[in-house]
Amino acid sequence: MVAVPSTEDQALLTSKLKDLIKAIESEPGFTPPTPHAGLLHVWDFVQRSHYMMLNLENIRTGAPIEHPQAIPKNDNAKDNAEKAQITFTDVITRSMTIDKLINSPAMLSMMGGSPATFSQDTKDKSQAVLDTIMELPDN
Repeated sequence: MVAVPSTEDQALLTSKLKDLIKAIESEPGFTPPTPHAGLLHVWDFVQRSHYMMLNLENIRTGAPIEHPQAIPKNDNAKDNAEKAQITFTDVITRSMTIDKLINSPAMLSMMGGSPATFSQDTKDKSQAVLDTIMELPDN
C-alpha cells in the first residue's frame, strides 16, 4: 500500500481532482438535466474520488464523515491509519481507471458506460491528477 500523503499533498491532489471535475462539467455533452450518460458515469467516479480525498484526514483520525456511505468502510483494517492508507490506495487506482476511461471510449463502453469523447483539456486534467500522484514523496 502507498503511504498517506501529507495534508499539503492531500490538498494538492484534491484540487487536481476538482479541476478534473470542472473540466468534465465543461464538456459540451454535460448539460443538465440530462448529461450524456458516459460523461455522467466518469464525473460520478471522479466526484467519489474527490470526496474520498476530502475526508482522508477524517478517516485517519477517526473524525465523523458527513456521508460515510460514500466511502468504503475498510472494516478489515486494524486501525484508522490503515483505513486511510487503504482509502488512499483506492483513490490512486480509481485515478488510473479514470484516466483510462477518459482516454479510451472503448474502455468506458466495457465498464457499462455510454461511449464519450473527452476534450484535450479534460485529458490534460486527468493526466495532471496522475502526475501529482507520481510526484508524491515516498513517506
